Amino acid sequence: MLYGTLEYMSSNKKQFNFYWVGGITTAKPLTPEQEQQARAVLKAKNCYPVFFTQEEIEPFTLFYESLLRLKMHNFLDLASRYEQLIE
Repeated sequence: MLYGTLEYMSSNKKQFNFYWVGGITTAKPLTPEQEQQARAVLKAKNCYPVFFTQEEIEPFTLFYESLLRLKMHNFLDLASRYEQLIE
């Protein structure tokens, strides 16, 4: 979802100025070198990851899935609607 949204916004003729800050979890913990590599790649797109272990993120998963995800994952749709309104 994030990649598709970033690609859409990058290819759009209008300039968007935004920052993405979000959690990243992996099945196996990343090495410090892997985290640094991921940070460097994402920073080029104004993305700032926060790395969590499975144990750290587990208590928040239910809250996220039941409430926040529904509200926070419709940016592409919102961007399209906004463009229709201003045209």
